[in-house]
Amino acid sequence: MNKTSHRLWFALVAFFLLAPSRADAQGHRGTLQGQVKDQEGNPLKDIVVRIEGLNGKQTYELKTDKGGRYFHIAVDPYLSYRIVAIKEGFWTEESVGVRASRSQSGGVNNFTMRPGHSTDAEMTRAERDTLVRELRQAEEIKRTVKVIDESHKVAMRFIGEGRYAEAAEAFRRVVELQPTLAPTWANLGHVYNKLKKPSDAVAAYQTAIELDPENATFYQDLGHVYSDMGEAGKATEMYQKGAKLTGSQDPKEAAQSQYIIAVDHLNSGRESEAMEALRQTLAADPEHADAHYYVGVLLIRENRMKEALDHLGRHLEMSPESPTAADARALLEALRQTPEAAE
Repeated sequence: MNKTSHRLWFALVAFFLLAPSRADAQGHRGTLQGQVKDQEGNPLKDIVVRIEGLNGKQTYELKTDKGGRYFHIAVDPYLSYRIVAIKEGFWTEESVGVRASRSQSGGVNNFTMRPGHSTDAEMTRAERDTLVRELRQAEEIKRTVKVIDESHKVAMRFIGEGRYAEAAEAFRRVVELQPTLAPTWANLGHVYNKLKKPSDAVAAYQTAIELDPENATFYQDLGHVYSDMGEAGKATEMYQKGAKLTGSQDPKEAAQSQYIIAVDHLNSGRESEAMEALRQTLAADPEHADAHYYVGVLLIRENRMKEALDHLGRHLEMSPESPTAADARALLEALRQTPEAAE
């Protein structure tokens, strides 16, 4: 065989060894490659390049060519890898969390080697095992976070569609994966309440409050559940706790909390307590239109017509299109015919 034939034979061998098979090109295969140089930019030959799958099951070892290049195919593109470059007289270099590329031009990870104490700097086996374990845990956390995010989106879509049973199942999946998410427990409480499962709703809201005791909304929502159950005392207690928390934050939120308490009193026939809560509502937010309406109604019952006229008039000025606006106009018209209002 002459020199030309030798060169052709070697070229063909190199082609078939390096080129991916049709099965690899069509299957789930990826490429890892790169170049190793010294600090002056000179390529380094015979650098040992170790490729380790972070699943602990795949390990490959190869050496760089005279151009400092390494190339490896048929690795899983969905798996993360640790790549280590080792050579006597240089510090060991490594990259962790590297992903392969399905393109032969991708999956590039280059190294610059620094003169040093050779492999003395290489991780011990125990250190490497610890790192691999931690990175596996990080990968698992990423997968869990993705499932949580997808389940939450699905649950919120189910709520929008009125499919509360499916929403509850999605939220339960979230809290099974991550039981410390207070907002998810609160969402679960809301869904249980929609499903007419008040005991489950109470338990879910109580868990949310245990996880985030400074969230006023959780207390208010739990108050609604208690109110629906006919537990007026417990409802008022929750409303008051929510009001206390919002009182130090935003005046309008504090006013709304007091208004909720007032409505609960009204629904239970406790008019004097309702009036006190409405007064506190207006003290925090003088522009609370609904509070003006109910104060006006209660004042009529107390035969304080002039004051009632004022509050009902304020209600119409602030909210002329509200659901109670027609009632307010009718009351005002009737009040203006009374002698008390004329005085």
